[in-house]
Amino acid sequence: MLELEDNSASSADNIFNTLRQNILAGSYQEYMKDLIETLSDDIRDSLDPRISNNRLMHIKNKEYFFEISLPGRYFPLDRGGDIHLLDSMIGDMFSLQTNTSIKNIYINQVEWEDLNLSLKIKKQTPEKTRDAFQLDQYQPILGFSVKPRLGLSDTDYFDRCKEVARAGFNIIEPDTRKILLSEYDLDKHIEFASEICKIQQKHICAYSVNLSNYHGNIHQAVEKLSRSVSRGPIVIKIDTGLNSIWRIKAVKEAKHDAIITSYPLIKKSISNRVPSKLFDELLSYNGIDIMYPGGFVALPGNGRHYNATEDITHLSESIYKYSSHIKSSKFTPTLTGGLSAGLIHLYYELYGPQVGLFIGGAVSTNKNGLEAGATLCSDIINFAVKQRKNASSYKEIAIPDSNLIKRIKAETDSEYIIPKEFIKHNKLENLTDSNWKIWTSHKF
Repeated sequence: MLELEDNSASSADNIFNTLRQNILAGSYQEYMKDLIETLSDDIRDSLDPRISNNRLMHIKNKEYFFEISLPGRYFPLDRGGDIHLLDSMIGDMFSLQTNTSIKNIYINQVEWEDLNLSLKIKKQTPEKTRDAFQLDQYQPILGFSVKPRLGLSDTDYFDRCKEVARAGFNIIEPDTRKILLSEYDLDKHIEFASEICKIQQKHICAYSVNLSNYHGNIHQAVEKLSRSVSRGPIVIKIDTGLNSIWRIKAVKEAKHDAIITSYPLIKKSISNRVPSKLFDELLSYNGIDIMYPGGFVALPGNGRHYNATEDITHLSESIYKYSSHIKSSKFTPTLTGGLSAGLIHLYYELYGPQVGLFIGGAVSTNKNGLEAGATLCSDIINFAVKQRKNASSYKEIAIPDSNLIKRIKAETDSEYIIPKEFIKHNKLENLTDSNWKIWTSHKF
């Protein structure tokens, strides 16, 4: 979308033509006409304002929708074209420093056929990620982000990891700012990973080693981690910052079936130029397997939201997008932030079993300690899964016994929200039942 200044004297058509010419050929005025004629046919044709896939449409006031076609061969996915396109979109592709008539440029959508085709054949699919943890079609990935972010001694940090591992979680990962700054740090966390995978024999649990800021040899780090972990998948955390995509690619080169978890740190900051859907798909294409995509609707954990009609449209759109991430973008999206113990069962019913539930505060702030918090969350999920396996409709989902509900209230001060009542009061019956038929089918 192109937004012009209110006092713009330039015509929108002229601005759009100049913008297109800048993207495809540079500053058009600097080229002689005979030099333009020597350009490749696809670029020369794209400069022609008459072609249909370069268009400008007035929306309202000084806002215009525009569409520009770029030849895909200049952005080859298998040779770094994805990074080149991202750098260009964030950088100078839509910059016209001398044109003061432009107020803002927003890129809302990018259609990239090569990327869509590549995602369809992605090897490490959400299904394979779940298989690595030996989860059936009703069990979500349960993750814990270690809190506090900073300041814990190595002993306290590892003790927290072990307590949560014993409680039944699948992934334990350091929070964003817990990064590795030296080879010594790397060795310690690889040792954590080798110990965590052995703690719980009833389920698969992995420690996600954070290589987001690691400046050593990625291949050697992954190989060392692979030799040390004797059970379950290799899990690595790479939060998406300015220098992350090459790290993601390096991890997958070293071990193609390594599972990469991520929090997209810069996604919101670049959203005006890089649409969220494109950014998610590029990260998935390069190797991200589990990621928080944003757009999760955090409901207050109280009775007011038994009738939360003002939020239902947003909630329904969010549920659809999460399913689309799994089906089309080929990564496991996570719910994180605002996951109080009383809401875990409800979120499981609304978003389904294919997502990841990454819990921090509901575990760490439990009044009876970390292990009690992890056990409580794990017990809630186990109850929810058991109910769903025996139900054909949301109407058949029972509430937990009084002991579990009392534990939620006593240990966390959060209120257990009854999924069946929430779904009924907010008229989500058909959506919920139809989604569950899809989520638990072999075709999803």
